Amino acid sequence: MAMEWCKPCRDRGRLSVAHHEVAGTMMCDECFEGKPSNGVRPTDLVAKVLKKKAEGKTMAKRIDDATKAAIRKDAAEGMNYNAIAKKQGVGWGTVRDAIDENGKKGAGGGRPKSSAAARRGRPSKSANGNGGVTLTATPELCDGIWAALPLEKKAALLNRLHEAN
Repeated sequence: MAMEWCKPCRDRGRLSVAHHEVAGTMMCDECFEGKPSNGVRPTDLVAKVLKKKAEGKTMAKRIDDATKAAIRKDAAEGMNYNAIAKKQGVGWGTVRDAIDENGKKGAGGGRPKSSAAARRGRPSKSANGNGGVTLTATPELCDGIWAALPLEKKAALLNRLHEAN
């Protein structure tokens, strides 16, 4: 059975657990006997719950330099993050941060590099950086392109050139 609150106490802004039902109204022992309970204010109840939660939390401890050195030694020997974390009794994120030469990756933020090649540190494949190739217009190139264009495209291009002038 789910816990229910005493209706008369709740109407007065208090919380008391109901144990009796009278004509469909749930009542605590005191209200049932005719002596209304003081109950607990909802804000007091919330404060107690939050205080109890705060007492249970502990701050993560910092690892000492000896542990960092041991983590770096294990990484140099070729162990993976999870194996090092289990051996040293720390989380894998701590192992990652200890192996990084600065201790942390940084404050974050910043814009990521835009292409996969840039993320991998490779130069882009195109000269102009937008994925295309820069061509030098020679008469031979223009003749070849013009010959390859269908008649509709040639007419559309000539119309655009005429409108631009």
